[in-house]
Amino acid sequence: METDIPILSNSDQIKVHHYILDLIPDFNQRVFQATILFFLEPAVFNDNTDHSSSTKTISQKYVERDADYCHSDGCRIQDFLQRRHGCSEIGHEGNSNVVGDQESVNMCGQISAASVSSKLINCEEKFQDNKEHFELVLDCHHLDVEDVEEVFLPSWIINGNSGNADENVDYGKLPTSIEKLLRVTSGDFEGRNSTYLQCIKLTGQRVKFVSQEWCIRIWKDGVHNARDFPRLIRVKYRTTTRGSSVTWSHDQDGNLCVFSQGSSENNRSLCPSQETAGSLSTWQAFVHVQTQYTVLMSGDHDPLVSMDTNVPFSLCNIGVSNRAMEVYTHIHRDAIGYAPPCNLIYCPPSLLPAAIREFQGVIPRYLLAAFHLMGAHPFERLDLVIMPTCFASLGFASPSVSFLSESLLCGDGSMCCRLAHEITHSWFGFSIGAADWNEEWQSEGFATYMEDHIQALARQWSVDEKSQQLDLHARLRYNILKSDLANTDDNLQTLKPSKHIDDDEHIDCIQDGLNPEKWLTQIHHIKGYFLLRYLSKLVGEEIFFQVLQTYIKNFHGNLVPSKKFFDTLFNICPFLHDEGFTIDAIYKDWLDFPGMPFILQNQLPWKQDNPLINEVYTEVEKWKCRDKALRRKRKRKRAKVGHLKTTQLSPAQLVLFLDTLLELNVISTHTLKELDAIYGFCHQNAEIQHRWCELIVKFQFLQKYDDIKSFLINHQSMGVYLYGELTLSGNTHQRQLAEECFSRVKDDMDQVCYKAVWNMIYG
Repeated sequence: METDIPILSNSDQIKVHHYILDLIPDFNQRVFQATILFFLEPAVFNDNTDHSSSTKTISQKYVERDADYCHSDGCRIQDFLQRRHGCSEIGHEGNSNVVGDQESVNMCGQISAASVSSKLINCEEKFQDNKEHFELVLDCHHLDVEDVEEVFLPSWIINGNSGNADENVDYGKLPTSIEKLLRVTSGDFEGRNSTYLQCIKLTGQRVKFVSQEWCIRIWKDGVHNARDFPRLIRVKYRTTTRGSSVTWSHDQDGNLCVFSQGSSENNRSLCPSQETAGSLSTWQAFVHVQTQYTVLMSGDHDPLVSMDTNVPFSLCNIGVSNRAMEVYTHIHRDAIGYAPPCNLIYCPPSLLPAAIREFQGVIPRYLLAAFHLMGAHPFERLDLVIMPTCFASLGFASPSVSFLSESLLCGDGSMCCRLAHEITHSWFGFSIGAADWNEEWQSEGFATYMEDHIQALARQWSVDEKSQQLDLHARLRYNILKSDLANTDDNLQTLKPSKHIDDDEHIDCIQDGLNPEKWLTQIHHIKGYFLLRYLSKLVGEEIFFQVLQTYIKNFHGNLVPSKKFFDTLFNICPFLHDEGFTIDAIYKDWLDFPGMPFILQNQLPWKQDNPLINEVYTEVEKWKCRDKALRRKRKRKRAKVGHLKTTQLSPAQLVLFLDTLLELNVISTHTLKELDAIYGFCHQNAEIQHRWCELIVKFQFLQKYDDIKSFLINHQSMGVYLYGELTLSGNTHQRQLAEECFSRVKDDMDQVCYKAVWNMIYG
């Protein structure tokens, strides 16, 4: 399909073992001047290996070597957070060279073997089919590649100063040499970074390449297979403003900043890499900035940017900001029995008081709840960054650092469920990942499910209170799912788009990756959530959490197909077979088909006698009667309308209240005015404000159009669908309002959101 993103890198033939990324941001031109060094090794080492047995042998080689590398350092997936005051060297033109030490996430050396094994049988045939040359293919998009070189690794880099400075390492010994290099000065991060920085500047010799729309192809004359291909390749390039991986903007204080936000194309317009789901690697980054800037990056050791555990390179994220401030949060070691992850909150100075009020006391409680439910945190740190207003999501997690929208700073903690969601991704999404890029539910469904349970434990809800609150949240999510299913193409509604994909099959595209609707819908989040909620009800919550904990333990550090979770469930709960449940039935009912799952069509996922939900319904009936009375008064001037006694609703109840009012066909302006006077919607959280804006649009409440304008400007992560409602309303004033707001924010807007809104208004 035209909206699919192709995955073209040939990691089944040649693998990137390690990346070294060197970045210099140019805020005037809004580009990075960049160099990236690839440490390569062939996926097939012996041309004479018999094809009938090569798959198993080669897979074992990968497993043994990656597992050995994994455990040799004892490293884990970590996030880098670089602070401006740490370990910097004065570079050219007064710039500070902030060196990053990205801990490579050794999430699954074994899975990298499984993921390529299906293609290894034919690897040699592929090499022989190409009579002219062997190509290294790397996924990228909208990069201006300036030069590609083969780099020669001198022996003194491997052996310290004892080697001959003019002697290069033999290619035959290079895989072992690379592993030795990756371990050099282990624990001495300054020394190791110094060595890596020298690798960036080593002597090189040009090789041939061609840049295509979705990849770069690199070859060397006379090389016909991966075994003889250069082991070190250096690419010099510039990012462009056409790519959507990087957003250049200003923070809330007007300071320059740039960040990568995990767009639909991942990091392809930030740097070339291998995007195949099983391509795991280590990586290192060097970011050069002036001293007033703060650099934050997926990585580990302060103030270095480094990753020493194998992870998909798409998990590397970067943020650079002028004058960001930080505050520490604390968990005592005695509370969990081991060293807790370090926590910092980063944000512009003007937002620091609000961030402290909202999160400083909440983070330790939420983390402790997550540890209790899912086990030890997989990373050494988990830091939070309050993003610029243009940030396109309420939250976005990467290993050890989570980007959060300013919209979460509502003052009453009612949006902290999103914090619980992002915390959960440390386990579901990073510690365990999906073998198929297209199965987002494996991370988003689990994170949505865990939101409620982390909140319940952190806030110490009683059994009854937890049951009532979880039912209320299920009711709200059901409304969202119903709306999304009604307004989304069928091809975006299936949780497992790549049907019949097993462990060892190759995924050659991200389906609908270029379709903006895919990144705006919550179907994978909520359908996955309801599936897990259904299974939990089926086996009991206590047993279900045993299943989750076993799944985490067994598949930590792996990329897995969804079937692995269901296998774990049925192994622990064999009685499901006796009751007629099967994995095939789960696939049929929940994963393989679009639309509302059959079970949700026949049984609403909340109790009908829930007092929190029924309070809302009672309040809606009061206001329906009130609206009729106010409309009668308008017709009969002498008619009297008494004072309405209202019930105080919680923020979640208020969202359901407004959702229900939106189902009405008519509400008078007088009623809307009274509603706003009582509830003060512009002072409520962003979820409530969004529903209020929808009411204004639907019932054309002209006096409150400024509330819509304020929302679209200040809560850009939530406003995209509102543009569509304004445009489709058929009201001239509303369309003009959409155009006015879009013109004010479009220059700093996330590119995916920009394209979606532009199409809504002008397409």
